[in-house]
Amino acid sequence: MLSVERLRTPLKVAVIVEERLTPDNDVRRAVANFIDLVRDTGDVALYTVGRRMERRVDYTSNIVALATAINRFPARAVDPGDLVQAIYEVAHEQRPLEGRHVIVVVATETAQVSTVTADAVLERLSDAHGVLYAATVAGSELSTVPYGTTSGGRRLDLEGQVSGLERDRLFSTGTHQSGGAHLSSPRTSGLWTALQRVAAELRHQYVVSYEGGMTSDGSIAVESTRRDIVLRAPARVK
Repeated sequence: MLSVERLRTPLKVAVIVEERLTPDNDVRRAVANFIDLVRDTGDVALYTVGRRMERRVDYTSNIVALATAINRFPARAVDPGDLVQAIYEVAHEQRPLEGRHVIVVVATETAQVSTVTADAVLERLSDAHGVLYAATVAGSELSTVPYGTTSGGRRLDLEGQVSGLERDRLFSTGTHQSGGAHLSSPRTSGLWTALQRVAAELRHQYVVSYEGGMTSDGSIAVESTRRDIVLRAPARVK
């Protein structure tokens, strides 16, 4: 038997903002607007990632605490931190929490070497039944290692490109595999609309369930003939 009903489980939303973007007023306004749109449906935690990851506010719906944290964002841009690892750690922190686990990343699109793979993050998101969204500003960097650099006969620039692609892969395909989405903008001003779309999806979600004698390997496929419905679901359910 198949059933569809409005999803009313409270949200647990972790917003991760890359410190490269925190000085930008467009970014601050977009994040503040997003939080204002979703805080009545659950709790929001706010993180920044630069040289290290820092939790600015633990999960709360208190708008004063969240607004104060945004106003205290770093005023100077720094080199990007290991954003992939940060998402991995936040997904681990979310696992024991009750509610719908969501991670929303606000970041630039750039290559960077990470100590964690995209697959490892997706596995942890799956364990926590988490969904990943990414609202990004388009960039052009392709490698963190100078062209032609070698060590022991190995092309480090090529290895750097492969390792650096973990971040891009997590945004471009990992978001969809988790049941979320990647929204890219050419400028920071576009983050307002991108985060509004994410908020709208989180506020209007439905759960599809079935019971009966069916067996499954965990893969799922959901379809609809209605054009006014956006379908997103994790690629696999544990």
